[in-house]
Amino acid sequence: MAKKKRRARPSAWPFVRAALLCFFIVFNVLAAFPSPGNVTLSKINTKTNRAELMRWVKILDGWGIEVTPDALAQWYVDLAADFEGAKRVAVAPIEPFLNITKTHQGWRLFGMPDERPFRLQVRVVEGGDERVLYRTASDEHTWNAGLFQFRRIRGCYNPGNLYAPGTYTGFARRVSELAFEAHPDADEVVVSMIQGHTTLPGAPKDTSVEERYVQRFARGAR
Repeated sequence: MAKKKRRARPSAWPFVRAALLCFFIVFNVLAAFPSPGNVTLSKINTKTNRAELMRWVKILDGWGIEVTPDALAQWYVDLAADFEGAKRVAVAPIEPFLNITKTHQGWRLFGMPDERPFRLQVRVVEGGDERVLYRTASDEHTWNAGLFQFRRIRGCYNPGNLYAPGTYTGFARRVSELAFEAHPDADEVVVSMIQGHTTLPGAPKDTSVEERYVQRFARGAR
């Protein structure tokens, strides 16, 4: 008499894999959810942001909502702090994984314009003459623009509110190596950040710039 074949038990792995995928997808969506960022009264009270605040006071007044500029500013600061706090609590279960893998997905809503934006600049010195190879948002100086404009590469050199990122020096050194390879006659490569001043619409343009975070590399130097 032939023995009946036992039906194989379904593997638990597909269910475990699906649960893990759902877990990480949900928490990565939470981590990537846009937020106002670190909003403070000092940031709101800069010239450009204060003008935007006054514009909203007028808009709300037109809707019949009376509010003072200081009260509206404090409301926005409190709202941003509450939102950031709630987001930190929601993402806490996956925070160790994000720290280890360096896969944070934070986004900001660009609620406040940057009055003092930075632009990356790379230049070479050849026989005493200096020449710009790359400058952010320049149609003329576009050497390696595809690399520098890639969003994850920008994070290696874009300064935050106070300081350049910890990866900036290593990034600048690597850029110098690429520049020396592309320009064998170059004696020196200079990597820096050019900080300008964005003015309000209708206001006189401010063309003054400040060069910051200057990194100089001589050929053959270590």
